[in-house]
Amino acid sequence: MNKKKTTIASLGHVGNKPIELTNALTLIHDSQEYFKAAKELINMHPDKILVKPKYFLILRSIELGFKSLLKIKEGISTDKLRNKYGHNLTKLMAYCIKNEYIKLSKIEEEAIKLVSDYYENKGMEYTAMGNKEIPTLKYYIKIAEKLHHTFANIANNVNSTKYM
Repeated sequence: MNKKKTTIASLGHVGNKPIELTNALTLIHDSQEYFKAAKELINMHPDKILVKPKYFLILRSIELGFKSLLKIKEGISTDKLRNKYGHNLTKLMAYCIKNEYIKLSKIEEEAIKLVSDYYENKGMEYTAMGNKEIPTLKYYIKIAEKLHHTFANIANNVNSTKYM
């Protein structure tokens, strides 16, 4: 019996839902690019300078990572992602955890909740009055690493029957 091999390039549906595959792969790529940029900046400046750009890059990586999972696993359109979730990390995370697309520790979940409103309201992009205390970058780096590990697992499992 010669089964047709399904690759990430030919993957077009999850169940009955079509995937905007190019957009899903683009989101993964962009998530990885923001993550690489964050790590480069952290390595170049491990001290307490350029703090906001470090957080912005890592959090954008996480946002795009969560959105990638929703596109791949659910076939959610770009418009629905934009309108239903926007830049709300807490909502994105909650949906991904509820549907078991990613497993985060309670501390990692709390780290996302603590920064979500600030991130969603552009606090990482524009200076506002006052200070916002947020958890150390190490929690967000760990979350981004988990997302990227999940992408690798998805790519490795594309040939499984659940994607055929």
